[in-house]
Order: sequence, then structure tokens, then C-alpha cells
Amino acid sequence: MLEFIIALLILSGTLVIVLIIIAFQRYSSPLTLSFTAAILCAGIWDFGFVTEIISPTLEGKIFWANIKFLGITFLPLAWLAMTMYSTAQPRQNLRIIPALAMISVVTNIVIWTNPYHHIFRLNPSINTIGVPFPVLVNDFGAYFYAVHVPFGYFLFVASFSILIHSWKQTSIIYRRQRITLILSLF
Repeated sequence: MLEFIIALLILSGTLVIVLIIIAFQRYSSPLTLSFTAAILCAGIWDFGFVTEIISPTLEGKIFWANIKFLGITFLPLAWLAMTMYSTAQPRQNLRIIPALAMISVVTNIVIWTNPYHHIFRLNPSINTIGVPFPVLVNDFGAYFYAVHVPFGYFLFVASFSILIHSWKQTSIIYRRQRITLILSLF
């Protein structure tokens, strides 16, 4: 079972790498760059999860989970940027992206310094009972629930709202693209 899960994750990671290469070769706009960033975040998440699964120690699992969170924390932001560029938002609206990025940066600082304050993870452990492989039990703390999760969902809801609003105002030719992005959010 574990081998099958790892094989699927490696396959998805390989597809992500192919998408990154294709997108990067066609780099010509901020939209392409934000799409590449979103795909890169998904790839980091995938790679971090695979290595977290196969890591045998608690310290190793936490290290790779922290790597995974680099992708997780920046993915909603990259998705919002991609949404804003694909819907041709006014330039002043795009100025918020660097400010929002600071929350993702702070979140990663909190994650990597967790052993000193325990506000992201309280008492992580490994569960081996009734699971196909040893699973990291993060035991998330206040920062995870009060900042990280609401912020990520806020960015995805903002992206969804922008896409819905733009869907109504766009020509039929581009509506399929909007629907594809909306469905991708789910």
C-alpha cells in the first residue's frame, strides 16, 4: 500500500516538474510567472509529503513537513496572484500581493522556529496504529488555527470571488478558462 501511495505521489510530482518546465519556457508575462509559482508550490508540497512519509524518525518527519509547508503556505498566495493576473485586475489591486506574502513568510518563520515557542505544533508524535505507514501527528497549535488556516482559506475565497465576478463579465470564449480555474479551487 505504501509503495502505491509513494508511486502516485512521485508521478504527480513528475507531472508538476513537467508543467513547471513547460510554463517556464513560455515565460512572457506575470500570469505565466504566477502560474509557475502556484505549480512550484504544489510540487514542494508533494515532494515534502513524499519525503515525510518515507522518513523513519520524528525529527525527519517534522523537517520534511516543514519543507511541505513552504509549498502549502505560499500556494494560496500564488493562486490569488494567478487569478488576479488572469482576470486583468487593476494594477493597484495587485500591489497587495507583496503585503500578503509577508504573512506567508512570517508563518514559515513560526513553523521553522516552533521548537522555541510551540505555537505552531504543540507535541508532535508518530502514529503507527491502524495506518499503512508511520504518520506524523502534528498536534497543531494556536498559530495554525488562528492564522495559517484562516489566511489560506481567505485567499482561496478571494480567488473564487474574483473568478465568479469576472465570469459574469467575460466573453464566452474565456468563460471555460474561468470555470476550469473555479473547479481547480475545489
